[in-house]
Amino acid sequence: MAEVTIFIAGRSYVLDCDSGQEEHLRKLGQHLDSRVRELQASSRIQNDLELLVITGILLSDDLSDVNQENIELRKEVARLETQSRRENSGAVPVTHAAPDISQISARLDAMAGRMERLAETVQES
Repeated sequence: MAEVTIFIAGRSYVLDCDSGQEEHLRKLGQHLDSRVRELQASSRIQNDLELLVITGILLSDDLSDVNQENIELRKEVARLETQSRRENSGAVPVTHAAPDISQISARLDAMAGRMERLAETVQES
């Protein structure tokens, strides 16, 4: 077991974590601190508890958006797989599905970018 001190909105917090997770926890703390400070700068909220609650809701909303996009993409992949199986069973060329696949690829790339940004945000907090 290890201990890590993180700083959020000018306050220090000592947290326990598994050995080897210290740097990850520090990055999460930095990300949370960054989001809290952004909210602090753009609002009149000064109460630490309110800042943390609203920041938590904003981070949860970000995560919810990413999860919903992931669900939609999985459904689209399943639809394309079904379509591909149907086309291949009748020896129909798969090139007909190519535009859909490129659209899916673009959406997956966008989602990966959002997930990376979210992970960085979570790691910084």
